[in-house]
Amino acid sequence: MNKYYERAIYLCQQINDNNRLDKILSNLTDVFKNENDSGLILILAELIDKTKNKDVLQKIAMPRLYQEAIQLKNENNFYLAIIILTFLNNKYKQLHDRENEIKSLFNIAEYHEYHGDFRYKNNDCSAYSIYEEALQTYNKIPKKNRNDYDVDNKIHNLHAKLKESNQIVLANMCTINIGPFDITSSVQGFVQHISNKTDPIETLKYFTGLSIDYQDLVQNAVKVSDQFFFSNLFTKDYRSDDGHIIAKISPDDPKNKLNEKIQENYRLIIYTNISLINEGLNQLHKEDKFSKEIFENICHKSPIVPKNREKIMANALWSGFQKDFIAAIYLLCPQVENIIRDQLKKIKVRTSNLDKNNIETYNSLNTLLKSPEIEKILDVNLLFEFKSLFIDPIGFNLRNNTAHGLLDDNEASSSASIYAWWFILKLIIHSIK
Repeated sequence: MNKYYERAIYLCQQINDNNRLDKILSNLTDVFKNENDSGLILILAELIDKTKNKDVLQKIAMPRLYQEAIQLKNENNFYLAIIILTFLNNKYKQLHDRENEIKSLFNIAEYHEYHGDFRYKNNDCSAYSIYEEALQTYNKIPKKNRNDYDVDNKIHNLHAKLKESNQIVLANMCTINIGPFDITSSVQGFVQHISNKTDPIETLKYFTGLSIDYQDLVQNAVKVSDQFFFSNLFTKDYRSDDGHIIAKISPDDPKNKLNEKIQENYRLIIYTNISLINEGLNQLHKEDKFSKEIFENICHKSPIVPKNREKIMANALWSGFQKDFIAAIYLLCPQVENIIRDQLKKIKVRTSNLDKNNIETYNSLNTLLKSPEIEKILDVNLLFEFKSLFIDPIGFNLRNNTAHGLLDDNEASSSASIYAWWFILKLIIHSIK
């Protein structure tokens, strides 16, 4: 029905046939007044709007629509109620009716919140995302108008609801078990490979001899993406252990979709390599030829450890060697940033910014690793691992998690922390020629 009316309205406007346009408007208005279906009422209102008769729109259509939205809300049909309110909000904006524009915007946010409450009571995982919509809409209300609707208090309460609804999401998540891998022969071969070396530096070079190939990861990720067509059609949320969304991968973002698959493959490699690293470390402990002084000597010899940071780095490496990975990761993360900054400075790259008051602030590790010149100091494999381990939200993001105290006791000594310690040891030990 509506496409024929749209065509008729358009043609009348093109040939300036106002008499026929008035008849169409009259017919639409009569049907609008007597219609009981909310969806059709909205369609009729949209057609009335296309006639550009503001008088009928404002005095007849919009008041009726507002009442329909209230009725739909009372019937728990929040979806259609919000669509109607969004239409009204756009019309109020076009009509420069600021008071009703703000009011309808508040109603949209409020209805999202009501919808979230309804879903939460039914233990529905979607409550969290609906509460997010409510929060985003409340935040659109200008600060000067917030007191009129107690918006700041609404936002405060909504944060508590988001936290509570997180628990539903976490409770409904299931573990996908891919089964064990038998890597016994690989572990035995690795232990034999590093055993009974005379020189400590040579031993550690063998111990840190594992590597990844970024191009292989990319090629495997492309193959996997092609195999799972339907999973690429939906947006995926990445959540922290407490349920907070830390990243979103949308289907219209091919770069991040590919990175997601690359990170999945990288995690599998790390989880495999961790077994080798742990058993290798046990073997080095048995040989009992390492001391903290040896690690200090290594840091003094390494050209990438900045001056006057040798003891800090040695303490971090020694802590990891002693399997105190909590101490190791909290020492390493800020020093990793300093190593990258120091190496960029050596090739005359600016690593800080001046504001208008000439106050200097250092660039973050995220900024440093994304600088155009970074490829001059890190090859593609090292750069990928730095980003995945320290700054990528769908990687391990260790720099952010240590800086904000987000790692608990288990996470701080998890596979990611162990591998990051080993990776930095590898970087330092292989810099010694």
